[in-house]
Amino acid sequence: MPRARAAGRASSRRWPDANAVPFSFRSARLATVSARGRRWRIRTAKFQQFKALHAQPGAFVIPNPWDAGSARLLASLGFPALATTSAGLAFSRGRPDDPGALGLEAVLANAAEIVAATALPVSADLGNGFAATP
Repeated sequence: MPRARAAGRASSRRWPDANAVPFSFRSARLATVSARGRRWRIRTAKFQQFKALHAQPGAFVIPNPWDAGSARLLASLGFPALATTSAGLAFSRGRPDDPGALGLEAVLANAAEIVAATALPVSADLGNGFAATP
């Protein structure tokens, strides 16, 4: 005979009954796959755009935003791409431009904010890659 569960305690079953779920797992999975596909297409398009900038004759200017606001400002000025800046980020936070001054988490979070702020391709300045050796 099954034991009664204690009040407020979650069931130990892994999956709920199909009738208790307001959506199908299949549709949720398809939505997740669709979102991944969209992100992949956007990433690929940005890569192709950045690659084309390097293939054209002559040099192109790539500015260094230090946050999402400066990224939007630089994008509005017509630059074709952006590159993060370790010095700009460190100085904006009152720290020296030193590989150990900001942690990997902070640098990656800042880069993600810059990427999300515009539709432009972004090159990341990761200093020494946060590794003492290759």
